[in-house]
Amino acid sequence: MRFLLVFTAASLCVATSAFAQSSDWLVLPVIVDDDDSWSDPARAKVSRSLSERGVGVWSSGQAATRFEERGSAPSAEVTDSDIEEWVTRSREAIRHLARGDYDRALQELKRAQVLSRKAADELNREKTRSQNVLDTCLYMVRALLETGNRSRAKAQVQECVQLVPRGEPNEHMHPPNIIRLYQDAALPDPQQTGSLVVDSEPSACDVRINGVRFGQTPFEMSNIYRGTYRVQVECDPSRRGRVHPVEVGTGKSRVFVDVRFDRAVQTEPSLRLQYSARPNQRVLVEDAQQIAKVLPAAAVVTISSVGIDVMELRVISGTQRRVGVARIPSGPTGPRAADVSNAVEALLAGECKDFTGPKPVPMGCEGADARSGRREASVPAAAAASTAATAEAAPARRPPRGQFITGVTLASVGAASLITGYALLAARGETGGDQGWVGALKIPDLEQAKGFQDQWINLGRVVYGTAAFGSAALIAAMPLVLPYQKKTPWWAWLSGGLGVGALVASVTVGVTAPSTGGVDCASLVTNFVDAQACVDHGQRVGAAVLLGTSAAPLITMPLVYLFRKSDKRLGLELSPTVHASRTGGSFGVQGTF
Repeated sequence: MRFLLVFTAASLCVATSAFAQSSDWLVLPVIVDDDDSWSDPARAKVSRSLSERGVGVWSSGQAATRFEERGSAPSAEVTDSDIEEWVTRSREAIRHLARGDYDRALQELKRAQVLSRKAADELNREKTRSQNVLDTCLYMVRALLETGNRSRAKAQVQECVQLVPRGEPNEHMHPPNIIRLYQDAALPDPQQTGSLVVDSEPSACDVRINGVRFGQTPFEMSNIYRGTYRVQVECDPSRRGRVHPVEVGTGKSRVFVDVRFDRAVQTEPSLRLQYSARPNQRVLVEDAQQIAKVLPAAAVVTISSVGIDVMELRVISGTQRRVGVARIPSGPTGPRAADVSNAVEALLAGECKDFTGPKPVPMGCEGADARSGRREASVPAAAAASTAATAEAAPARRPPRGQFITGVTLASVGAASLITGYALLAARGETGGDQGWVGALKIPDLEQAKGFQDQWINLGRVVYGTAAFGSAALIAAMPLVLPYQKKTPWWAWLSGGLGVGALVASVTVGVTAPSTGGVDCASLVTNFVDAQACVDHGQRVGAAVLLGTSAAPLITMPLVYLFRKSDKRLGLELSPTVHASRTGGSFGVQGTF
């Protein structure tokens, strides 16, 4: 293949979270007592029912992992055996250092550092262990220096300062050069540092950074290295605070901890809300919205037991424009699949219904008395009218409105760019043909021919750039605009088939492009025969480029449906790529697994 195509649309698609994770919903169990045996079966049935109706759903495990990464995680658990192994490796490293066996010392220290990094917030809570964490880290600095890795040693000593903030090395355990190196690192250049501001509700609660207690909220620590710190806020000394990972950059990095919310949210064994007493509706909505914001999720379906053998499903979204409440019969192991199906249909239709009786009956969208579990047999006319009105605002099976508008905008711009590319290719042919470059050389008028040649070259660059941009915009638009379907629709397969056909045509046209006969078309050409060869070659290459960039969005369409995240396809995010050079080309997919 003798054409050049550098096409990076796939990287744009992946950068925008290729398949629109924020459009997925979250099914969130709400536990009020210790009996949660019903929650996992119920969550699985509700998730499955939503997926069958074309709604993307966060899997339980993936949602918990994402929340721990972006929100908060439980304090690290360190067993006695972990501590024993950590101490043993540290002692072995000291012996190796004393004997001058620095390579073996490094091996032991690297293993010890794995636990230090993973559980610093727990190890640093106790002063002796915190000192051991710092000393072990500095042993590694010494081993790196002794093996000639001074640059790595400097990076390691900076990690020691971050790992145990405001620590003090034991001068009896380390040689003077290590102490000096640490002291220099503990006073970093202001250009390398930032500030961390911690506040909470309520205030006057203990603040721990990487496990080390510093003061009470509101609290600010300045002149600390940029990087990730693990922040805990604790109002009750007997309860570990959840760990909030905070990325400190230049300037002030702020973290606010709602202690009540921290106590309610749970990520082990799965993401859920757990309360000691039934929360009022406002608190539940705020907590669910906070979780949705962190993941993110387009909407949350809370499932809770509201009475004897009664389960309530409620849709909660960031704007509360989505409304839907359903009550269904339940049991010790959760509700029946048929009852869940009825409830999900009502939620997606924006209805508020009670299915616990012989027949479904409307209920107020604010629900019945949540404390007693009493259900409403009927609703006033005004409430019924309100319920009917909210149905119009119910979630459609197309993506959320804002996302859909963004997708339509991208698709419009992308299609316009591709069409413009084809028009420019035609204009380029005229500029290089008998009415332009070639015609001027036949006269001959070299000055005019040079002007046409420059225009022809510049138009080629514009054609390639316009085509690549248009294809990138269309690929990015696909996951944003395509409606949710349980299975890949026939028209998506047709689109994919057309895309493969266009890709084959692109390769064929590129491979069969006429040769320029060794002429450098970017240099001054004075012979009209050579100019015609350049024009013919350029038109074929341009056609191949446009066909290839047109193929990628068409192929993307079925891939969106195949790899949209669901319970059965955990975290699979792929997108098509096209790469080509003068010697060959390829088509594939890339993304995250």
